[in-house]
Amino acid sequence: MQIIMDETVGDVIKVRGMGDLDLKVSKEGDIFLYGTYMVTKGDYLFTLKNLVNKKFLVQRGSTIRWFGDPYEAAMNMSAVYKIRKVPLYDLMKDVSYKEKKANVECELGMKGYLTSPQVDFGLKVSDADETVTSNIKRLDKNDLNQQILSLLLLGQFQPLPGLRSDDASSGSNAISNNAIEMLSNQLSNWLSKISDDFDIGINYKEGGEVSSDEVELALSTQLFNDRVSINTNVGVGTGSNTNEEVSQTEQKSANKIVGDVEIEVKLNKSGTLRAKAFNRTNQRNAESSDKDLYTQGVGVFYRKEFRTVGELATDFWKMITFQNVKKKKKLKKKKLSERRKNRKKRRQQNKAASNKDLERKEDS
Repeated sequence: MQIIMDETVGDVIKVRGMGDLDLKVSKEGDIFLYGTYMVTKGDYLFTLKNLVNKKFLVQRGSTIRWFGDPYEAAMNMSAVYKIRKVPLYDLMKDVSYKEKKANVECELGMKGYLTSPQVDFGLKVSDADETVTSNIKRLDKNDLNQQILSLLLLGQFQPLPGLRSDDASSGSNAISNNAIEMLSNQLSNWLSKISDDFDIGINYKEGGEVSSDEVELALSTQLFNDRVSINTNVGVGTGSNTNEEVSQTEQKSANKIVGDVEIEVKLNKSGTLRAKAFNRTNQRNAESSDKDLYTQGVGVFYRKEFRTVGELATDFWKMITFQNVKKKKKLKKKKLSERRKNRKKRRQQNKAASNKDLERKEDS
């Protein structure tokens, strides 16, 4: 399903999902739509005055409800845009956060009617200490919106209310980062238009005291009828860092291909049982410069939606006792038996029909 929010700037929601929809057409040609559509996956190309052009991932479970008028649908959707390795010093303006970075999720919620939705923003910071998260939670709506705009436009935080930057070059750095971000966005849009099967993006990150500059290439795709999902964010260190205290490991990896890779495979058709393998970059700062660069892992997980705990327990018992498998085998045997009976019945009918034709020819 595709919903065009603003055709002039390409503000579009593209989702896949399921639902029981009732479409009616009157004698006059008016169209009426009823029912609920639940999103399983999708994306929202969020644009703002041609300055921001970001693809938010629509969260599973978002809904669109129709009560008659197709243009007056009620939305309850949430989407997330993830930004990796955002410097925390820009937010806290504390020397202890000079080289600390965190992964950030910009959350977008849309409620109300399709023609005039109410949009709210949220902010989630992972890999950060309690001081950072508590300060973000205390932000009022205006300050929160400013942080979201800064993250989407510049890829960095703004100082907390009441804090001032001690860096005289912060203004020029923000301007240069803005230009680089806009150039990266435009290049990402061009790359993504190469193929509908791949989501491609490119980004440049300036290094710090214990990290080198990086050029990152993000690639996301799904293969084998959406059975295999691959998400990569691969960077190439430029080696431009000049700090003598940088570890030997960091220096050796400066000009090598580095980055995050996540591969997820659906082990059954329903997608409830999946396997995942990943390689993730660890957070590094001046105090932990000897820390390993990456963390690898592999695992299997099971996901099941349920309305009650009893329903979950019943489904889980059926799974571990293979009752569903046995039931499918019985149904398969039953269908096979029915097909054999039908073939035998058709052969008998054809034989009887041919015998009647012979008798008629002999009589004639």
